[in-house]
Amino acid sequence: SILEVKNLSSSVTAEIEPKTVTVTIEKKVTQTFTVEPVISTDGATSGYGVDSMSVEPQEVEITTGDKTLAEIDRVVAIVNPDDITGDSITVDGTIEAWDSENNPLAIIPEPDSVDVALMMEAPSKEKELFVTQQGTTPDGISHYIYRMSSISAVLTGPQSILDETQQIGVPVDVSEITTTTERTVTIPVPEGTTINPTVVTIQITPVAETTTENQSNNDGDEATNSANSQANSSTVDTTQEQTENSASSTTTSSS
Repeated sequence: SILEVKNLSSSVTAEIEPKTVTVTIEKKVTQTFTVEPVISTDGATSGYGVDSMSVEPQEVEITTGDKTLAEIDRVVAIVNPDDITGDSITVDGTIEAWDSENNPLAIIPEPDSVDVALMMEAPSKEKELFVTQQGTTPDGISHYIYRMSSISAVLTGPQSILDETQQIGVPVDVSEITTTTERTVTIPVPEGTTINPTVVTIQITPVAETTTENQSNNDGDEATNSANSQANSSTVDTTQEQTENSASSTTTSSS
């Protein structure tokens, strides 16, 4: 067939390339097909895995030529992975008819799109937990010793966030802690992620400052102990000397 341009304004010119095309004339037919949801491979799903997919409506009508109809192997609803923004979402799926080699065929679908409900399984990774101390340390406290009920937790979410997150800090306000205390703290997570467990119990033990007075008392105690030890040693030596002299006198008298 030769292609021609018609009904253009006199001030506009146009050319068609190519000027000829081959047209296959088929008998027009319509048939109902079950729709299969498919995620396009042209994008990424941020590391998510597909848990389940369903479509509504489940069937569509396909109108095409009778020869093309015979080539249809499957009718699919194509989901753009960029539309998948969570682990449970409903998006539009564009209807296509494919042959046995997954090549799209020329069709007229009714409707031309369907709702695709997806349940996605997000990737997860174990992350180390650590305490981030907050607040003002009370007077007389040097520092704190922390013991956590768990030193790691499993973070679930988009792969990009998992890759960026190396550790997770758990905030503890020590402003009023002067004795050993236990606190249950919610583990903070990046937006769009979840974590297991969600809370951690932290034992907080304050360590008192060492003052100059305490140090002087300790030094005095050590000096007293040293003097007592030397006195005891002198007493032992004197007693031993007296015993030896007495034994010597006894021996001389006997001879």
